[in-house]
Formats: sequence, C-alpha cells, structure tokens
Amino acid sequence: MIFSKNSEKNVERLKSVLISDKQFNSQKLERVLKSDIYGLLSNYCVVEPNDIDIEIDLQKDGKYHFNISATSYRLKIFGSLPEVY
Repeated sequence: MIFSKNSEKNVERLKSVLISDKQFNSQKLERVLKSDIYGLLSNYCVVEPNDIDIEIDLQKDGKYHFNISATSYRLKIFGSLPEVY
C-alpha cells in the first residue's frame, strides 16, 4: 500500500474540504445578507436594495471579511430612542 492510514485520512479530509468548498455559494449568501440588511436598514432610513453592496472575501488565514456599504437618501424620524437597548 502506497499511503499509510494517516495519509489516507488526510486525503479523504482534503476531498471533503474541496467538495464543501465547491458547494459554498458566496453569491447566494450575499443575496440573503443583502435582503436581511435591507430589512433592518429600512426600519431606520429610506434605502433601496440596489443601494446596498456586500462583498465577502476569504482571507489568507481562512477567515471571512465582510465589506458592507449602503447609501440612504433620508433618515426616518423617531420620537425618541430608549436609553437602554
């Protein structure tokens, strides 16, 4: 046998990672996040879905970096906000 048991486990683990990586769809996640953020922001300001941009970047250390920007034309007026959230 060419591979030891540890090597075979590592190969299987690598295959699993590659398969799951292919299944990750960042565009789908971006659409879901955009929808959720739109719902949140629309409670506080006038914003259109096209005015929200989301970028998801995979860093070298394996962590994800989210860059979210939104443009609003007007803030909604509130009577007063509570002191404690």
